[in-house]
Amino acid sequence: MKNNIKKCIFSFIMTILAFFLVTTLITMCALDAVENPITDVKYYKREIKGDLLKVFPPDIPDNVENVEFYYAPGFLQGGTNYSLYYIDKNMTMDKFDKKYKDKAIWIGHKDEYTEKRGLLTGAFSYTPAEYENEDDYIIYLVEGKCDNSGYCNHGNYLMTAYNEKTNEVIFRLEDW
Repeated sequence: MKNNIKKCIFSFIMTILAFFLVTTLITMCALDAVENPITDVKYYKREIKGDLLKVFPPDIPDNVENVEFYYAPGFLQGGTNYSLYYIDKNMTMDKFDKKYKDKAIWIGHKDEYTEKRGLLTGAFSYTPAEYENEDDYIIYLVEGKCDNSGYCNHGNYLMTAYNEKTNEVIFRLEDW
């Protein structure tokens, strides 16, 4: 009888310890992914799937220059971020408009968007355009949702943007 009780106690302790170790390992892996975002374009095709393909191209075009890709998964209070930036000298406003106009729920410059205050605050984050000529981009907002806090404390958007002066193209998803 005493051996059975000892075995049960030992099994219980080992189960708790195993659960703790697995939980710690999963947390460490998640934190590693958040702290080390994917920026190598060779992983682009692996990471871009599902609803992202409403806006993001399935493949990075061959003719583009200065390509920058950024992906950081969300964890706890940290939001998910995807961005693709490149310069496409073959792109024109007409071509861009034709491709994204029907998908967009709103089109305009960042400072013109007033429907959901704060939604597009980070529209150019994780791209070379952040704080650089942001007013020159025409944004095509495909999806945009906010909480009811009055300033979009939590929300998400999926958008693309084009700068006709510099032929810069941006694709962004943020979920926070």
